[in-house]
Amino acid sequence: MVKTQQKRSRKHEALIKAFGEPVRQAGGVLATNVHPRDMTLDAAYEHWLVEAKTVGTKAELAVREAIGQVYAYRHFVTAVKD
Repeated sequence: MVKTQQKRSRKHEALIKAFGEPVRQAGGVLATNVHPRDMTLDAAYEHWLVEAKTVGTKAELAVREAIGQVYAYRHFVTAVKD
């Protein structure tokens, strides 16, 4: 297995916190230890995958990267049975 180092900026961490904190305050459960994903949220019987990007003047590249990452994460999705 190849180890990789993940680089996250303070802006990125602030974005994750700003997005997740209101969910947590409303009773949702969030996890940020779900590498390689940025965060997962569980609230109101829903499970959300969060891929966050801070953007500058080249937002299109960040959006493309995020879409590619979310597509690659499809193998993390599992069916939940009632």
